[in-house]
Amino acid sequence: MDEINLAASAVSASKLIEMLSETPDGAMSIISGEFAQFINVTPDEMYDTLMNLYDGKIKIDYATRQHGIEVVENPCINMIAATTPEWIANYMPPSVIGGGFASRVVFVFESKVRHRQLYYDKLVNQQQINDLEQSLLHDLVEIAGIEGEFRHDSEETKDSIETWYKDTADLPSASEKLDAYYNRKPAHLHKVAGLLSLAERSDLVVTMSHFEKAKEILEVTEKKMARVFTAVGKNPYSSHIERVLDFIEAESRPVFKHELLKKFYYDLVPEALASVLESLIIMGEIVKVQSPDGKMGNVSYRIS
Repeated sequence: MDEINLAASAVSASKLIEMLSETPDGAMSIISGEFAQFINVTPDEMYDTLMNLYDGKIKIDYATRQHGIEVVENPCINMIAATTPEWIANYMPPSVIGGGFASRVVFVFESKVRHRQLYYDKLVNQQQINDLEQSLLHDLVEIAGIEGEFRHDSEETKDSIETWYKDTADLPSASEKLDAYYNRKPAHLHKVAGLLSLAERSDLVVTMSHFEKAKEILEVTEKKMARVFTAVGKNPYSSHIERVLDFIEAESRPVFKHELLKKFYYDLVPEALASVLESLIIMGEIVKVQSPDGKMGNVSYRIS
């Protein structure tokens, strides 16, 4: 099995193309703990380059100062990177968010750790880990040798996917900042469905089961995707609205206003907190709960 080609943690767009042209298969993985570090060497050129590489062209060529024309056959890049909504709001250009690079990315947002575990030695034994590693290596070696184009297992599957596209293509998105993503969602779905097919078979056949599972995966991710862009825009309280809502939801009980003020006093003065709570009520996310004694100081809020 050939080694996986990894990009540097910080690289210019021209250097990335040079590295791609030197790979045996035009494939490269980008793993970046800080997306800002990776993109900031030549940001404008890198965004354009990543968009061009995404589109699955058979061949691309770039003119570079040092090496003249660089040619990459069948370019394919995979990227997993981490950043924050604040960085996106402050440093990602509006054109990138509105319809360029961002529409080609599946953003996964989480504000909490799903499962806390400090030590993992008691979860599985070493033999299980070794067996899993060998199984994964076997599958990766087999996948690396697969060539060709994906196809549907039947005309019925193809027609069903076509029907889904026509029925959903013009539905409104959860946020206008996701409009471009939803326009490109069919491409994301086919890519994920193809990966699911490769995970269980070697004939490059996509079934309706693969497509439905891919749709389920993306729909779960999309529930929080708009949160990525909460700090983008003119509303100064947009990110605070999400944080206050998260706190109320996590408490699983009515939360008093003085508790919220104590939690968020670094960021929100009383007047600002009142605006945030009123916004959440109007949005239908929370309801105000009046205490039985009728005292205003005992007003609380819960998820609607």
